[in-house]
Amino acid sequence: MHPSGTGHQIIENILKETPLCEDSEFVVVKDAKPVTEDHYLLVTRRPLRSLADTDSYRLESFLMHDFVEACLREYIILEHGHGQFCSTLGDFVHAHAHLVPMSAFNVIDFQYGPSVSYDSLAAALKSVPTNCEYLLWGRLGATINIIVGPEMPKRAIRMQLEKAKER
Repeated sequence: MHPSGTGHQIIENILKETPLCEDSEFVVVKDAKPVTEDHYLLVTRRPLRSLADTDSYRLESFLMHDFVEACLREYIILEHGHGQFCSTLGDFVHAHAHLVPMSAFNVIDFQYGPSVSYDSLAAALKSVPTNCEYLLWGRLGATINIIVGPEMPKRAIRMQLEKAKER
């Protein structure tokens, strides 16, 4: 368990960190356990279970303007939405996504079920059925992939990032 206690306390601590960028709905901070340099965590300010529960157009605008302008490089977004468990937060599930620079990874692909590709993050998030678990990944401003109802191990995103970085 994280030294600060419960999952709720962990999120409160994240929201208190110095952000790379933020608005009234979202915060982007350095990941506490980065897989690569410039690995960030996107967190919702409100306690939501997934990014699909946000205004997806506002989220996409925030990422494409505030985040991309702050970073000045291409990034990949990865989220396990509506999961039942988070390896860091435990049973407390709070919407968050990993943001990693494209330059650090050759290929990121998940084999946990059939994926569907979308032209935008907003379109991908709008496609998610209510309260349905999903895995989302892709390049900001480009193709986003989703697997609905994936059967995957805990920490699948971190494991895939570590594996892709080794290639």
